[in-house]
Amino acid sequence: MANISNAFGDCIVTAKDSETAQRVAELLHSLTDSFGYYTHLNLEDGVQCKEMNTFECSFYADGRWSFKNNMEMMGTWIRNNEDINKTSETIQELEKEDFKVSFDYVDEEQGCAFIEDAVASLHHKANTPIESMEYVPESCECYDYTVKNLIEICGYDREYAEELFDDESEENAY
Repeated sequence: MANISNAFGDCIVTAKDSETAQRVAELLHSLTDSFGYYTHLNLEDGVQCKEMNTFECSFYADGRWSFKNNMEMMGTWIRNNEDINKTSETIQELEKEDFKVSFDYVDEEQGCAFIEDAVASLHHKANTPIESMEYVPESCECYDYTVKNLIEICGYDREYAEELFDDESEENAY
């Protein structure tokens, strides 16, 4: 069984126009929110930007080892998920569009002891299989897994960050 990371940040979907970008976000959300290692787009706080042909919203996710893995595998997971195959019309609608999905996020996982602040995107060409989405890393800063970094980078409160170090001494956690 894989370790589960905690990722959160902002998502920007770019398409031919802002309405299509929002529809792509809705379709992706309907497909990926039910995964065991899900990606939940907060559509209700989303905003269209007509000038940029984008739809922007926040997101959170459970990464399979890391959120990077979710992004790399998203198209394949969509294609292979039994529950999703019952909604092939959703996949077909998504496959008709050119789009880019950018994630600006923080990801952390206790077992492998990492914190990352990264930007990466997925690119899909219209009329190609969803599993052909290309993962494009853009930037990634890695940080030590410490209480201080959990507070400063992940935004956790001190009590929760310290709980993640249950058996470690305070000096090792800072």
